[in-house]
Amino acid sequence: MNEVRQRILNRLTQALHRYPPVSHPRGLLEQAVTQVVGGRREWIARFGQELERLGGAWEYMETVAAARLRLLSRFQTEQVRRVLSWSPELLPLPGLSDALSAIGVEVIVPDFRARDRMSVLQQATEVDWGITGAEAALANTGTVVVRSGPGFCRLASLITPKHLALVPVSRLYPNLEAWLAELRKDGRAREFFADASNVTFISGPSRTADIEMTPVLGVHGPRQMEVLLFEER
Repeated sequence: MNEVRQRILNRLTQALHRYPPVSHPRGLLEQAVTQVVGGRREWIARFGQELERLGGAWEYMETVAAARLRLLSRFQTEQVRRVLSWSPELLPLPGLSDALSAIGVEVIVPDFRARDRMSVLQQATEVDWGITGAEAALANTGTVVVRSGPGFCRLASLITPKHLALVPVSRLYPNLEAWLAELRKDGRAREFFADASNVTFISGPSRTADIEMTPVLGVHGPRQMEVLLFEER
């Protein structure tokens, strides 16, 4: 057995000497897979284009007040009565929870520590809309980055049929590399990933396919994914 093992190791050593590692141009491995040219206007347009291509929907509002009013009007029109949400203070749209309560929409913030797990899950399955913020939105793929942890309930983006992500334009990046670069520059990368119990990259509605490659929406998550982009003014 030792002789066989040694022969295998010798062959591997010979192969490594025969085919040395390929040297890449400096910086090549740090380059983004896809680029987004231009500034914020181009990023917004590209993000919307990619999200729609994946089956999602989006809107852009020029102020916080306009974004809040748009959401309230939408929920009143659709007669929404309950939503699943992150803790209100963690949502990037100020005053939203109070505004929803004022029009009769119950804001449910799941808390497994305070209640029985099964009762929390049962309550969550009876809600159509989940509302979350997002750590980042990536223009080149139409992706939102959502964290989980205390106050950042994962159920709001996982168990409801519809998921709405509230995203300030300041959190829109051309690509994943740009977001990670900013985290490293600000010294927040280690803390962010250490504190988050889960980090999810969401690109459109939940989508899967059977053996015949027939796509089905909503099997492993929301079948409807929407993003509300807004300026923080």
